[in-house]
Amino acid sequence: MLVIIVFSSCDWLMNNHRCDYTKEVFEKSINFRIADKFIDSTNHYSKTVIYLQKDEVKKSYIFVFEYTDFYSSLEVGDSLFKESGSLILNLIRDNNVVLSRKLYYGCE
Repeated sequence: MLVIIVFSSCDWLMNNHRCDYTKEVFEKSINFRIADKFIDSTNHYSKTVIYLQKDEVKKSYIFVFEYTDFYSSLEVGDSLFKESGSLILNLIRDNNVVLSRKLYYGCE
């Protein structure tokens, strides 16, 4: 009985975390060009994107919990655009939107 309660609690916590992350990404606007992308072996093998913003190198982890595998379509030099209040992310390559997809983090 205790095992079932522990697993149920873990599932509830993970779903709650996914919903918090979905809300955080939903509220964020994104507009940057990808300088690099890699799987960060020093940070739990996280899907990582490096970009420049006002001459400052920054990391984005928006793909860590993302289910649609949008990350695999990214190339260095691509631009990403997402309006605040939306989960639709646009991948822009050679001044054309080549992929537009709703980000999904498992929040039901």
